Amino acid sequence: MDQTTLYAKVGQNIRSFRTRMDMSQGDLALKINLSRTSVVNIEQGRQHPSLYLLWQISEALKVSIFDLIPVNHANTSASELLSQTSKNILQIIDRSAVSESSLEKLKNLTQKIIAPDHE
Repeated sequence: MDQTTLYAKVGQNIRSFRTRMDMSQGDLALKINLSRTSVVNIEQGRQHPSLYLLWQISEALKVSIFDLIPVNHANTSASELLSQTSKNILQIIDRSAVSESSLEKLKNLTQKIIAPDHE
């Protein structure tokens, strides 16, 4: 993957997590002390955030910094991808505004989908 593609994918991931949280570009910019224009440019892949800025963004979006960086699938086993996908789904469920009983049902359903052989 070349540098241009990498930063475009990082920007797409940031935008995806930001919109899932119903956060505007301006809201994110305030949380990380940047201009809204900078957030737009990062999401478009035109501005290349430093490691520290990626960490700040991940903290503001309440995700792991690793969630913002695209995975190199060529070097990742299927079980590792499945495990990461499961973790991502469970993080999203944990951040959702649902009752405790619904939360538990969603987690159980997710586990059955991700690992049906482990019942």
